[in-house]
Amino acid sequence: MTIINPSIFIQRVRIVCEHKVVYDQLFHNGINIIAGENSVGKTSLIQLIMHGLGYAIEDEHWKEEAKKCIVYLELKLNGNIVTVRRNNRSSYERNTLIPMEFCFNTIDIALTQNRESWERYPYIKTDNRESFSTHISRILNIPTARENDKNINLHNMFRLLYSSQERPLSMLYNPQPFDSKTAREDIANYLLNTYDDDIVVLKRQLEEKEKKLDECIKEIKSFYSIANKFNQNFILDGRNIQQELSERKERLVFDIEIMQDKINELRNNSLNSLNIKGEKKAIIRSVEEFSNLKSESTETQQKINFLEYDIKDSESFINELELTRKSLHDAITISNNLDSIIFTHCPSCFNELKVEDSSSKYCSLCNREKADKELNLLQMQHEIEMQLAESNNILVRKKESLKDLMNKLENINRELQNKIITIKTVEGALNQEIDEKIYALYDEINSKKAEMNDIGNSLNAYKYIEEKSKERDGLQNEVNSLKGKLEKQSTVSEKRSKENEKVIKSFLENLLKSDNSKDEDFKNISSIWFSFGDDSLVLNRKSLSASSTSYLYHSFLISLLLSSLQLDYLRIPRIIFIDGLDSYGIDQDRLKNFQNIIKNKLDIYSNIEFQLFFTTGIVAEELNSCIVNKFYQKGEHTLEFSFEN
Repeated sequence: MTIINPSIFIQRVRIVCEHKVVYDQLFHNGINIIAGENSVGKTSLIQLIMHGLGYAIEDEHWKEEAKKCIVYLELKLNGNIVTVRRNNRSSYERNTLIPMEFCFNTIDIALTQNRESWERYPYIKTDNRESFSTHISRILNIPTARENDKNINLHNMFRLLYSSQERPLSMLYNPQPFDSKTAREDIANYLLNTYDDDIVVLKRQLEEKEKKLDECIKEIKSFYSIANKFNQNFILDGRNIQQELSERKERLVFDIEIMQDKINELRNNSLNSLNIKGEKKAIIRSVEEFSNLKSESTETQQKINFLEYDIKDSESFINELELTRKSLHDAITISNNLDSIIFTHCPSCFNELKVEDSSSKYCSLCNREKADKELNLLQMQHEIEMQLAESNNILVRKKESLKDLMNKLENINRELQNKIITIKTVEGALNQEIDEKIYALYDEINSKKAEMNDIGNSLNAYKYIEEKSKERDGLQNEVNSLKGKLEKQSTVSEKRSKENEKVIKSFLENLLKSDNSKDEDFKNISSIWFSFGDDSLVLNRKSLSASSTSYLYHSFLISLLLSSLQLDYLRIPRIIFIDGLDSYGIDQDRLKNFQNIIKNKLDIYSNIEFQLFFTTGIVAEELNSCIVNKFYQKGEHTLEFSFEN
């Protein structure tokens, strides 16, 4: 028997409930049918098998007795025998928290081993233990993929490879809260091996760099925007402006030193020409104090200007937050209003909608289970409220600081006026001509000091813009480089993706054309379109009856299995599960013909190890040998405890 890796093969299933064995059967290569009347436990059995394989089933879909079970699966993983054991709910609050235990031997030997012979792996990795999905990926020798920063685990894989009773009629995947198009595409790309670890890494690096680039550009634009509001021009031309400013600052320092020397010289001349009295010494001190106060006044005014810029920027940011909060509020209101509308006809084509479940849990348009979108919107609204509160608090503190600076400037100016009065009181005692020269020099010094401060601010601004521009250019180069690498890497994946689509469509078209019903769309196929991301499959661009839609989607799953047997590079582990092949009112003759078609197609690959599991209440005579154990009649149960299916 040929094994195409990766391969998951179930050899035996043993289920224990409260220390009692309620199921123990061997499974075989090819088609495995769990067959029986309604209410014999077919779904509960398939659910427990899927649970044993790591698939997470929500609490409301379990029978009470099944919640108490322990599942043992004797598997062949790429031909290697391993027994896995997984409890159901028991002491765990959530199904997804339940670990999986491994023993590298058959069930019979594993049951005789002590606890130390079993290795336990968690559902989610811990600091010192990888998850059981990652562990199985290692055994299967396939890379650990990532989906939205989380591993594409066994549960995610079987969302596509296991058609559960909960799967809506027109969906490729089993439903999941907070599902996304990207997540579905990642799962399909991984299984069809169009997923490339290098591509995913490059994509995430590109997303990260593009985000940083956008932030950097926004910061530069924001700086220019604020500068323009205050008539500050920081646009660089061809000259080396920063060097010119630095040289200008040095000249100002030199000029101030020369003027200070002149003041000292004039003072000495003034003192030598006059009799020094106490009031003359006072005026000299007052002039010096006046100069210091003038410098302090200039410095305080500059701080006020900077803080005013900062406050305007904060107010602009708060206004944006307010608009976002209003938009979220409107979104919540609209969402609540839409939830109350039940659509009976499609708003696009006006065809009547067939609602499988009329409860408010499901959307009346797509019949999918509604995600708790309101909770997401409320969480976003809460985060915006928190940001608003913090930003307003910061703004209040900035305004208080501005008020303190304004008061400080007012006090300084008041002291300046007092110094002027003091100087004028005794100015007659000094040589007026010399004093005027000294005052003029002090004014010029203060003017040059103010110019130096402006130059300092300009230099800081140019330095900021230069650093941000270098950062932007560096990020842009990285983005361009990553795009080039991504484009090169994607070429191979795109070629493989086209090949996959071609093979899948070929198998699907062949299965549909072999149907014995009167459905003309199956006989005259003009187009087949499917999208894993959009979770949709469309034949001839039209809607089909429920039974034909079910036939179509089940055929698609069979096509995936057939493709995995023909294309050895696919990561589909050569195993598929369909719970309810006889669902949605398909008639007996059509169902039996479908089963025979499946058998005939798969018989071509009988030399390859694979398994197809499906449950049904009707079995074609040619497939009786595929039934596991027996056909369960009314009153019998797959699991040896009594409950309704």
